[in-house]
Formats: sequence, C-alpha cells, structure tokens
Amino acid sequence: ASGLANGELAQVFASTLWRMALGFAIGSALGVLLGIAMATFPLVDAALRALVELLRPIPMPAIVPPLILLLGIDHAMKVSAVAFACFFPVLLN
Repeated sequence: ASGLANGELAQVFASTLWRMALGFAIGSALGVLLGIAMATFPLVDAALRALVELLRPIPMPAIVPPLILLLGIDHAMKVSAVAFACFFPVLLN
C-alpha cells in the first residue's frame, strides 16, 4: 500500500506503459513499411520471405537472452522485445 500512497506505483506503471507504446509503435511501423515493400516489389518479397518465415516462429523466451546479451537489461531491451513481438503480426496482416 505504501507504493500506491507515495506515487511509486503510478510512476512504474507509466514507465511500463511508455515502453509498451514505444515498442508497439516501432514494431508496427517497421512491419507496415516492410509489408508494403514486400507487397509492392516481388524482388523484395523473394529476398525476404525466407528470412521472415525463419524468424517468425521463434518464441519470445528464446529471443530475450540474446537481447539481454546485446542490449543489457535496460530500457532498450524491453522496447526491442515488444517491437519484435509486434513486428510479425503486423507484417503478415
């Protein structure tokens, strides 16, 4: 209850919401741009289709350890994990 009374909970919630929104925006923007490129240019689709189908089924628990090694356990890793999770559904739809 002390976290709620002194505003710490609201601050942590806002920070998490910001990371989630930023990751969603980045993943969605990249997914839309690459999706448009793949739909418009058959050469881009032919070049990237195999890579997309290779990376798409990788589960998030398998992505987090390399992200921690590359980015640390800071803000960038958390935003990248959300962006990766949002990228493929947006790309394919």
